[in-house]
Amino acid sequence: MNPRRTAHRAIRLASTYLLVTTIGVSAVALSGSSADATTTQPYALLLSTGGNPSAMAYDTAGDLFVSFDNGPRLSGPHNIVEYAHTNETTQTTYASDAVYPNPGGMTTSVAWDAATSSLLATVPTSIGSSTVFSAGSQTFSGFASIDNAQNVSVDSAGDVFVATGSDGTVEEYLNGSWTVLTPTFFNPVATLPDAHGNLFVANCEAGSSGGGISSVSGVGQVATTLTTAMKCPDGLALLPSGQLVVSDYSTGDIWRQTASGSFAIIATGLRTPEGLATDSHGDVDIANSGAGAIDVISNATFANEVAPTKGTTVVTSNSVVAHFTVSPFATATTCGLVVKGTSAVLRTSAVHAGACSFSGLSSNKGYVVKVTSTDAPFTPAALTISFTTKGPVKK
Repeated sequence: MNPRRTAHRAIRLASTYLLVTTIGVSAVALSGSSADATTTQPYALLLSTGGNPSAMAYDTAGDLFVSFDNGPRLSGPHNIVEYAHTNETTQTTYASDAVYPNPGGMTTSVAWDAATSSLLATVPTSIGSSTVFSAGSQTFSGFASIDNAQNVSVDSAGDVFVATGSDGTVEEYLNGSWTVLTPTFFNPVATLPDAHGNLFVANCEAGSSGGGISSVSGVGQVATTLTTAMKCPDGLALLPSGQLVVSDYSTGDIWRQTASGSFAIIATGLRTPEGLATDSHGDVDIANSGAGAIDVISNATFANEVAPTKGTTVVTSNSVVAHFTVSPFATATTCGLVVKGTSAVLRTSAVHAGACSFSGLSSNKGYVVKVTSTDAPFTPAALTISFTTKGPVKK
């Protein structure tokens, strides 16, 4: 593991509340190398946790908080661990069993509230004969008690969202009070707000109802089903491009949203992956719970996924048609014509179904078609296709 380039900040921990006070330092997030993006395992080991990580969250300084759902009968951490951004091998017990109402921890999710510089968590408690969960920014038992809370998330304004699993609701803490969002889901286990006032909801397969992802609009609380392709989506993360990344607990797959809004599998072979977290560089961490590890898919891997491939041409004396495979993750693809041996783009052409064309070329001359796909803000990925136009036809 590579050491971080910034200084570690102080951590404050009190027995009556859990609060991190942020000191102004530049964030250098955890990162790791990745396998070739064309394989089904484009992830690398970031951390071996010694337990079953359930969820993760980065604070504004780049420290990583990891929660565990080990329970009292499983080995490994039964708490929340903080990994310093200065060196990911340095860890601190952020919240121990002593602060939990029940021994064994079993925290199901965490989220960083930038508005209050504090950590949110869902923790099981027992009240009467029913099992309830608490989500708290100051004290885990004092902020709220919500039946069957499975996941907590928070937007940039500090509004808190709690998914209640089998209860089928998503509750929002807004302006000092809790309200239930209008849509009713069959088994919501994760939520994630975006920067546009929308809330993504992951529904795990339950009974006759399949799993999938829904989006709830900020205006009118209209729920739209984005996909039902997954069995039990458990973790949600947003790339810098705004596209969703989803972990499927049941199948061990990682899905990525395409430019058209559909979803495609980008990684397989994980063991009951749960929560996801995106760092400041666009790397996505995976709580690979069944493997007792945190894996990472790097920003570079996501950037490579937009690259066009398999270029061929059909050439005449004064025209060319270039064919290629367009990445479903690319938000835009363009073609540029360049004279071989130069860099200036002569003309651009629109892309239609994986092909573009140029006419009015000089005979018997070398050209290059440069196909560029982008997934802002990732670096554009280009495919260059060289060709030479045919000479004059002899009579």
